Amino acid sequence: MASRLTSICLWALGALLACSLQARAAPIIDIEPETLFVAHEQSFGVNIAIHGAADLFAFQFDLSFDPRLLSATSVAEGGLLSSGGSSIFFPGTIDNVGGRISFTLGTLTDSLPGVNGTGALAGIMFRSRNAGGIAALSLSNIILLDSGLADMAFVAPLPAQITVVTEPGTLVLLAPMLLGMAWVLRRRHHP
Repeated sequence: MASRLTSICLWALGALLACSLQARAAPIIDIEPETLFVAHEQSFGVNIAIHGAADLFAFQFDLSFDPRLLSATSVAEGGLLSSGGSSIFFPGTIDNVGGRISFTLGTLTDSLPGVNGTGALAGIMFRSRNAGGIAALSLSNIILLDSGLADMAFVAPLPAQITVVTEPGTLVLLAPMLLGMAWVLRRRHHP
């Protein structure tokens, strides 16, 4: 009887420990905004964000884009990692011919625990070109490290969609107004 009671107690203790040591949900990497409409020759920005980070100490990523529709102009450090202390940020290398920003990375420099929470890892500025279409922004080679420099699991992002809209010509803008004026004039002359 005592051994059965001991087994039940050990099982209950194990179940209690298993419940209290539930695995943390993997953080989600995201490109924000996920969709955006821009005109020709317009500057705009996107953030590479993380949601639900726990003990994030360093990160790295590459970003691909359609160079026929977009050109990258700058990459800046986001606020999340630097909120945990001193950090080093490398914006990566912009290749507007190939449509890629390579080796963007950031790391804390102190031997502190990593940061927790949600925020931007980097902000990227683009300028649309003089062509219309949909450009996908896609992240690859993503690495997240915790304060023990161990790889962290994460939920990979879906590509963001940037739609570059062609600006209508003057005739297209004037056509509804001209049709409206013709209708009004016609109604005045033909009651």
